[in-house]
Amino acid sequence: MSCGADRMRFAILGVWLLSTPLLAQLAPAEGRGKYSTPLPIRRYALVVGIGDYHQIDKVKNATNDAHLVAKTLALPELGFDDIRILRDDEADNKIHILQAAKNLADRAAIPDTAATIVFYFAGHGYQVDNVNYLAPRLARKPRMDSATGKLDKSVLKDDGLSIGNILSVLQSARRPGVTILMLDACRTNIFSGGLEKRGADEQEGFYEVKTEDSQRAVLSFAASFGKPAKSASRLTQNNSPYASAVAELIVNEGAPLQNVLVSLRSLVSQYTDDKQTTEDINSAAAGTHFYFHRGEQNVADEKASWFNVRDMTRKKCVVDYLAHYPDGYYAQHAMNYIRDEPASSVDIRTGETPCVLLYP
Repeated sequence: MSCGADRMRFAILGVWLLSTPLLAQLAPAEGRGKYSTPLPIRRYALVVGIGDYHQIDKVKNATNDAHLVAKTLALPELGFDDIRILRDDEADNKIHILQAAKNLADRAAIPDTAATIVFYFAGHGYQVDNVNYLAPRLARKPRMDSATGKLDKSVLKDDGLSIGNILSVLQSARRPGVTILMLDACRTNIFSGGLEKRGADEQEGFYEVKTEDSQRAVLSFAASFGKPAKSASRLTQNNSPYASAVAELIVNEGAPLQNVLVSLRSLVSQYTDDKQTTEDINSAAAGTHFYFHRGEQNVADEKASWFNVRDMTRKKCVVDYLAHYPDGYYAQHAMNYIRDEPASSVDIRTGETPCVLLYP
């Protein structure tokens, strides 16, 4: 090659060096692009609506409610990839519901991948001996024991699907991500309708759930503990107040989950003239950074947080980031970082500066 050609090559190289940021020039090509491209977490939902009960009172609007919630979750801006709906005879017994939940959890259990799961139930619910149950369509009506004068609770326990059970199945894969239960249940008192009396220990509504019993999931209840939920109201004739409010609120762009739940309580109360208020448990499990409908600013804030954490090269900070953004666009990168990066950066040693995170 001629000297002239060599001089031309070096001249071109000099122009490139002057026009390219120094750190970008020096950084390895693999490092510059690693953990940088947004990777949305997959979202799954199982929606159950049971109104045509076989023995216990029928539930007005339950299938309407399931349809409304499923249709809303299916909006493109909410990003749900897989939505399954069970109505009436598709949820005859607890095995049908549990199998659908297991199938959903199995589809979400892709190795080394995070996922978000939403479970919505409209229909009957009840408590027995401080345990909360959802009623499948063929749940039997409890009978009064003539000898004791009390209800025979055995059928309630045998037929009902406990909330703890459904939670365990949905979270069986132990994958990172968010699990949200929305329980539009306890529509009417299942102990009514022909029973002459109810024992003092048979309470309406759900038993109070403690945070430690939530299995790290976010639980939203349509009514206060110990109270039944309405199937309709003056303002929500074709749907329950809870389903109507859920459909209205989860589409709000940029609203964190905690804000949605606060607004849900207010809107349900408004729809029912202050006769019904919601309960929620463990909403902080998703931090303030879970959004049904992400806005552009949410994405920008999360990106800034992730790049700040990633560049610290400390796994402790990445673990903290993943706890704050379990459903985030960079949560998958955080998981990969924790799995792949050297063990020497696992923890912050005594005296080191704490993780500096950009959590708006």
